[in-house]
Amino acid sequence: MKKKVKIIFMTVCLGVALYANFLQLADASYEEIEKEYNDLLVNYYRNAQPDKIPAALEHIAASEFIKTSPTDVSAMTAYLFGRIARQEPSLVAKYMEVFEKATQTHEGRVFILMVFQICGNEEVKHFLEDKLNNKDFVNEKQDMQNILNGGLPIGFDPLKREIKNGVDLDFLWAEYFVTGAKEPIVKIVDTLGWPDRFKLKLQEWRDKKRSSNEKRILDKLLNRGLQMDVDLDKIFIKETVDLDGLFAAQIQFRAPDKKQQDSIKKIRKMLNISDEDIMYMAVKGAAMWSLQSNAQQHPKVLQFCKEEFEKRNDKSKIELAIVLEVAAQGSIELIPEGDDGLAEIKLREK
Repeated sequence: MKKKVKIIFMTVCLGVALYANFLQLADASYEEIEKEYNDLLVNYYRNAQPDKIPAALEHIAASEFIKTSPTDVSAMTAYLFGRIARQEPSLVAKYMEVFEKATQTHEGRVFILMVFQICGNEEVKHFLEDKLNNKDFVNEKQDMQNILNGGLPIGFDPLKREIKNGVDLDFLWAEYFVTGAKEPIVKIVDTLGWPDRFKLKLQEWRDKKRSSNEKRILDKLLNRGLQMDVDLDKIFIKETVDLDGLFAAQIQFRAPDKKQQDSIKKIRKMLNISDEDIMYMAVKGAAMWSLQSNAQQHPKVLQFCKEEFEKRNDKSKIELAIVLEVAAQGSIELIPEGDDGLAEIKLREK
């Protein structure tokens, strides 16, 4: 039976994404080829090679990656190709040629239809209308009709989209990889300034009358189990540390350990942490991780993070200091201030 793939480019129901891991196209026997295409796409802004893009599209559309990837991952990848074609409109005709090839699978053609949702024009519209009654495209007829009914292009812009999950962050990174613009990085950095829900949950829990046994249990779960280094006796729990990203990281890295899973479930129950809270925390964790990772690989991202660090005075400044120190050790300098032991954080002068 033919696998049904519904065209729902921006309306997929997304799970927790704790990382922004782009185009790991992953067939070990083709590792070098996959690396070539991965490098082509994630470095497009600094080494644009539009002549190589149609071959990359053809390869990826026919790969196991497209057949097995969740719809949201395919959609993000389709956005990359569509966004490149919006910068280089001559590619659209090449994309139509790839779509027509008999070697393309149903899943591959559906993927290219998602690309057309980003870069489609009147020519694409007429092209697809001509294919509706072509027996060679009978498997894609309903999919083609769906996107024609929805209009081309769909006008999707990651910069105008509210960040609700890790995949929204992935789209911002895709935008950056194509354009090299600062705006998507700024939007990702903004998430680091979101209020700390985990800390708020702890404060709410502590504000109610708690027995010494309850405090002992929570202390053991947090500090021995997850090693979060939280002092439950203090009014403000390590005010300079964002606990959302820390807790999200514990969920990610300790997931295979059943004992740790049980600890996390108990903490969630005690602190009344909902699935929506977990998604919120996961977004912050994903933003932190992706900025650290990409700042190490892309000097321009590192520079943008430094510029935002200099401009900001909210809690995102502290998180950016961590990003910068991880990405380029020695970037941040701590300057002690007065008898209170507080320190100023600043960029280290070269």
